[in-house]
Amino acid sequence: MKKFILLVLLAAASSRADSSLLDTLTNPVSIVFNNAYKGLYVDNEKIGAADPRNSDKYLFAFIASAKKTLDVCVYDIEDPGAVVALLDAKSRGVRVRVISEYDNTLDKTHGNVPQESYEHLRAAGIAVAAEKKSGLMHCKFAIADGTAVWFASMNWTHNALYRDNNNNVFVRSPEVAVIFQQEFDELFDNHKYNRGAAGTKKPVRVGDAEISIRFSPEGGVQASLLDALQHATNSIRFMIFTFTDRDIGNLMAKKKHAGLTVEGVFDECQIDRFSEFPWLGRQGVKEWHDGNQALLHHKVMILDDETVCCGSYNFSRSAERSNNEVSVIIRSRRIAAEYRAEFDRLVFAAEHNPPLPPYDHPACEHGSAHDAARPVPR
Repeated sequence: MKKFILLVLLAAASSRADSSLLDTLTNPVSIVFNNAYKGLYVDNEKIGAADPRNSDKYLFAFIASAKKTLDVCVYDIEDPGAVVALLDAKSRGVRVRVISEYDNTLDKTHGNVPQESYEHLRAAGIAVAAEKKSGLMHCKFAIADGTAVWFASMNWTHNALYRDNNNNVFVRSPEVAVIFQQEFDELFDNHKYNRGAAGTKKPVRVGDAEISIRFSPEGGVQASLLDALQHATNSIRFMIFTFTDRDIGNLMAKKKHAGLTVEGVFDECQIDRFSEFPWLGRQGVKEWHDGNQALLHHKVMILDDETVCCGSYNFSRSAERSNNEVSVIIRSRRIAAEYRAEFDRLVFAAEHNPPLPPYDHPACEHGSAHDAARPVPR
């Protein structure tokens, strides 16, 4: 407890988030990546913390931009800087509400007591919802003032902000915000964790991007991804943390045999007996395991260099059938080019970083935790 309080005080003393940083994101749909391309996580921590364009700076600016309401739906909130940003929002008079995975609101070592970050949030009067269920509340999104949304693969933990490869999407659009707000309200107010209640019936146009949104479970995410894959005519590239969905793997192999370029970067920790990595490799798909000692945490496909599928949704059965997830398909050559550049950076790291020591993390513990129905999700 004392150590966490000290970290919170240090985070509060070091800086306050500046919402004006968001003004540098001039497009209504903007993408932010972690600067985590060195091999060792200790190096990436230093680089990310010092980089004024690392994801943490934009996340804290997003939180600081909220004037009236901030609704947060994130698998885990543990980073002291994120806690400080939320406490600052509350102190400014913003109504802050949080939904998180139940297990993550409890101490990681002593599960019968609250995790300290959530203790601080609740003590400040921030409402925290966390409902125990068979699947996981695995979303990562936030809505500010009903006009802007932050989402994609990044949890609000120290590792996720500074060690892992993650992507984030910042969207200025009341129409998109309404869709995410409906899902948040279904979870927070109506406790409908057993289905993806919201989602787009037709794509939403935001600037140069066309955006389709799906939520799981039972929201048609896998079908939307298979449909997007089916329509690919030239190339399929992916960056993925967990890939155990044989239907997606089969379609990728079919596309490879039809002459498309199909290649992907996997997180090494998640390459186990349930992973599609070995099977896809036998089908001729060009593959790399990541060059980051920590996690490659993306859940991304880039199709024909014009369509991007991203969000919290790993390519797994649990993501489709039991977890609360968000999956977004964005059609925009500009955005696809940004994700393609990230893909190329990860390939370069995979090919040029030296062999790395094991990473001490639950996601890297193969065995009983890794079953076909429920690989370790983050």
